[in-house]
Amino acid sequence: MKALLEPRSDAGSSRRAGHRKADRPIVPLHARLSKRPVSLEWSTDAPLETTLAKNEQIAWMLEGKMEFRLGSEQRVCGQGDVVVIPGGTEHEAWFREDSEVIDFFAPPRDDFLVGGKPAYISEG
Repeated sequence: MKALLEPRSDAGSSRRAGHRKADRPIVPLHARLSKRPVSLEWSTDAPLETTLAKNEQIAWMLEGKMEFRLGSEQRVCGQGDVVVIPGGTEHEAWFREDSEVIDFFAPPRDDFLVGGKPAYISEG
């Protein structure tokens, strides 16, 4: 699979309605179970390390800006951008402002399922 950094189709800087956590609906699945789309919220200059994950990853930028390196390609990603990271591809990111990202992993990441801090987040 080819690594892909996809430029956003809308260059506007305003946040699209429905992306704020408070705007995302809670979806009832059962009397005792509901869901809401989940995202990661990164603070400015969050301490991240280069990673070589075995899982395929898709990152969707909801808000903010991320400088991103995928293999030898580097870009700045913003609201609406999507990054596809094939498993086994070295990558790293720098968040220069507070950002919100939804990450999809295939297969699901075991370290995310058990909770705790992922290995690529440094103490910095």
